Order: sequence, then C-alpha cells, then structure tokens
Amino acid sequence: MDIHGLKQIKGFISDAELTFLYNRAKNTKGVILEIGSWMGRSTMSLALGAQAGHRAKVYAIDCTLPTEFYENIKKFGVEDTVNPITEFEQEANKKWNLPISLFFSDVHYHDDKALANLFVSWGSHLIEGGVVALNNVSPSFLAIFEQSPVWGLPVPKKIGKKYILNSGQFKNCGLAGTILYGTKCSRINFLDKILNSFVSWKIDFYSVLFKVYLIFRKIPFPLKGKIKSFLLRVFK
Repeated sequence: MDIHGLKQIKGFISDAELTFLYNRAKNTKGVILEIGSWMGRSTMSLALGAQAGHRAKVYAIDCTLPTEFYENIKKFGVEDTVNPITEFEQEANKKWNLPISLFFSDVHYHDDKALANLFVSWGSHLIEGGVVALNNVSPSFLAIFEQSPVWGLPVPKKIGKKYILNSGQFKNCGLAGTILYGTKCSRINFLDKILNSFVSWKIDFYSVLFKVYLIFRKIPFPLKGKIKSFLLRVFK
C-alpha cells in the first residue's frame, strides 16, 4: 500500500490507521461500510485493501461528497470497488438491508446521542465475526508526531467504551492510532472481559498523557526536542 500517495489526500487519518483499515479490508469477505468519507483518504485505504484481498465492496456514506472524492476514486483505480452514497446516515439506514462485515465510523465527534444512535442502528447489521472500528476514541501520539492533528475526543471515547468495550458483545478489542476496534460475538468470556478492561485503561492512560502533551507544547524548543525523541522511542 502506498501510504505516501494516500496522505496526499486531505484528511486526518494517520499512517497507523491507514495500515489498519487496509489490512482489515484485505481480510474481509463481506460488505465494508464507512460512514464519514470526506475527501476519501480512509475510503481509498479500505478500497485498496479490498482489491488486494477478497474484492469486497466498500460503501462510503457521507451527506456531502466533494468533487475531489470522485477524482480520488478514479486516481486510485477503485471505481468498481467503492459505492458512494450521498445521504445523511440516518436516511441511508432506513433503506439499508445488507449484512456488514467491516464497519468504520468517522462522524458525530461532538454529539453523543447521534453517535449512540448510529452505533445501535448500523451495528444491528454487523454480522457475528464482523469488525467495528470507531475513530477518534483515544489519543495517538504517533499521529501527533506525524503532524496529523487528531486525538481522542470525549464523545467517541464514551460511546466506544459503552457500546464496544463494556457491551459484552465484542472481543479481540484494541487500538490502532485513535481507532478503537472489536470483533462482534454472541458472548465474551472472562479473559475477554479482562482484555477489554485493559484496553479501556489504556485509553484513559493515553488521555492523561495527552493532557501532559498539551503542557509539553509550551516548553521551550531545545528541551521539547529531547522529550519528543524520548517519547517516539517509547511509543514506536
């Protein structure tokens, strides 16, 4: 996958997140759904992964898809893979009848009710064994160091914990950049609960570190460079 090429597309998805989406799409046999596409940086990563794997279809839903989105579809040669849907996700959901194998949500950062409703309504279409990926749940220090100004926000963090980590319906949970992901299952065992709790703790820990980072930004430049080098060694 050409990460450099994908990063020429305007957007805030980091290298780690692009790689995660590509690899998940590559291993997905069924329908891939993305809500919140904008210029298509994440969409192209999903589509290229799908093309390299099982040729799954990628449905990209956004209330507005700019001209650049369609230009990127042609540029990356994924016209036969991506199905753009220019609608509000609530309206699209009323007509949706396909089982979903990979669901990536990248919207409603500041509206907990809207994000909760999205997760419930679209999550009902996610098959057992399907993967959900919710963006902007946890701070990602590598993304910040890559000049990608994206970090965890309170609403995705709250919804991710409630509907993924604490729901009892997802296992194999983890973080990829700011993305929280999990695999849908009928029930989880005791070990799954422990691992989900660890991921939840990790998100809280990173959130505290992010507050420290905000203080770090005010430190004089020479000292800042040394601290940045140390943190890069820790988190890589």
